[in-house]
Amino acid sequence: MAVTFSSAEALALGQKMHHQGDLGGAEWIYTRIVQCEPDNADAHHLLGVIALQVEKWDIAAEKIETALSLRGDDASFLSHHGAALNGLKRHSEAEAQCRKAIAIDPSFGAVWINLGNALRNQVRVEEACDAYAEGLRLLPDHAECRANYALMLRASGRWAEWRREIARAAKDNPSNVDTVLLHAESLLESGEYDKGWSLYECRYDLPRTKVLKRTFVDAPQWSGEDIRGKTILIHDEQGFGDTLEFIRYLPLVKARGARVIFQVIKDLKGIASRVPGWDVLITREEQPSEPIHVQCPLLSLPRAFKTRLDTIPATIPYLTPRRDLVGRWGKIIRRKAGTTKAVGLVWGGRRDFHGDTWRSPGLAQTLPLMQVPNVTVFGLQKGDARADLDGLTLPASFIDLGPEIKDFEDTAAIMASLDLVISSCTAPAHLAGGLGVPLWMMLSATADWRWLQGRTDSPWYPNARLFRQPRLGDWGAVMDAVTEALIDK
Repeated sequence: MAVTFSSAEALALGQKMHHQGDLGGAEWIYTRIVQCEPDNADAHHLLGVIALQVEKWDIAAEKIETALSLRGDDASFLSHHGAALNGLKRHSEAEAQCRKAIAIDPSFGAVWINLGNALRNQVRVEEACDAYAEGLRLLPDHAECRANYALMLRASGRWAEWRREIARAAKDNPSNVDTVLLHAESLLESGEYDKGWSLYECRYDLPRTKVLKRTFVDAPQWSGEDIRGKTILIHDEQGFGDTLEFIRYLPLVKARGARVIFQVIKDLKGIASRVPGWDVLITREEQPSEPIHVQCPLLSLPRAFKTRLDTIPATIPYLTPRRDLVGRWGKIIRRKAGTTKAVGLVWGGRRDFHGDTWRSPGLAQTLPLMQVPNVTVFGLQKGDARADLDGLTLPASFIDLGPEIKDFEDTAAIMASLDLVISSCTAPAHLAGGLGVPLWMMLSATADWRWLQGRTDSPWYPNARLFRQPRLGDWGAVMDAVTEALIDK
């Protein structure tokens, strides 16, 4: 005998499955409800909520807009619509929807969090702080809200409060890996390396990074114990910049008496081939052809060596360019620069990196550098940030080398021929740093942990000078300082 449910009973069953994490089952039920009752606002809304949970922002917005067309004064609908619009990067619209929801029900805690996200992405730091603070007042145990609140404290330069709040969030929610990782980074950026490196090991426990973690049967991770006479596999991880920075540890591993196999992304194999400290060099597409006893991810080596601020291996240079390419590019640079200072410029990182909006100034912001007398600026930019060139009129003092740069080998040879490299926080900066080329960094107020807090120098790169935003989004102040320094150079 067939069992029939009322729409209310079906909705309750779907919500139960939803709360238990069975998104597929819940979605099936909600879909059947709207097929039978196209005007069921709650079912449309909950379909949108499922889409939010799997980050299908366009579908979420569509489903919730349908729900709003049926019941436009529901604070929950408006709040979730704001979340979907945030996902679509339509942040001002998200803000408007959240404010409508607050006008209806100011005690609805989640909407304050969504409002904080909208304001944060518009770089309205203090307003975002206030929104998150209200969200925490209403939902004091909300881990994501506390972490975001802490990040805004950091962005506003309230370092002690940032460390306090993110430490509390990590303590209260040890299973929230995002929060624990932020706590680790707060320790690292404040120079508390003894605790920070250990906590930083959680970086591959995130849902989005678990699939990236490489596993090796019968090869435990090396943590600094005696490895004399053993074979160790060191494997790179994360981005190009991470590899270029931490490849410096290979000679230290070799000095422990081990046979070292280094596995590196193929784009950097040429650069890595001239770094001492390995016996066998392979790419990520290749597997070791001999048994290995232990293995270690590249960014776990500082933990294995118990690195402190005063023991950072900072002998520069540890990277070298190809001599033949230096000869070829050196002639090109000298011919084009003449008697002027030859300055390389990188203005952006990968646009799909979650923090690139904040870390990269973009080309338009750097135009004042091209007005400095007796300077020729060579564009070294590769990747999608080259789109900044479209429609922009640049002075004769700017020469774009991007189309002629084939790989990191070319970039390294060009850098070795320059007087100075000016870069945002992206891989070429680490290449210049490792090559020992004079490096000026343009840093956001929320710069990565490796640049530490408030410093104008770097213990990782003695050849670097750091120019920091006084507040988030203020690239103008950075460019003023860099331009003045370039005039004086």
